[in-house]
Amino acid sequence: MDYQRTGRVVHGWPEVEMPPPHNTAGTWVEVWVDIRCERTGEVRRHVAHELMDGDGISWFLWSDGNFSCDCNRSQMFREAGGEATNWDDVSCGDGAFQVRTINPLTGALHYDEIGGEAHGSEEGRRKEVLDAD
Repeated sequence: MDYQRTGRVVHGWPEVEMPPPHNTAGTWVEVWVDIRCERTGEVRRHVAHELMDGDGISWFLWSDGNFSCDCNRSQMFREAGGEATNWDDVSCGDGAFQVRTINPLTGALHYDEIGGEAHGSEEGRRKEVLDAD
């Protein structure tokens, strides 16, 4: 999907301008997503776009919502590796891929199933967790 950063920061996240029909739905922001394939251990970074949910982005989307399913995560993993999406070769499920979402401006973690090495400072990670409460 084509998008462009607007240069504005919304609640600490970089705003993006989305093409129609998505551009009428509200405020969109860029989110970095590290996705680990549990079968191989490989981690790839995907650039995602999310609607603001109040003062931040949704944890639910990743924990129990649409992006929690292996079918969507597998496609993000493929796109991050430069592979074509193939919806014929997708299974729904839970556990084949783990994710962590990251604020691209600060490197702070937002949601983390992977654990281990953080891409941002520990101070930034604590701030994101506190802000989410």
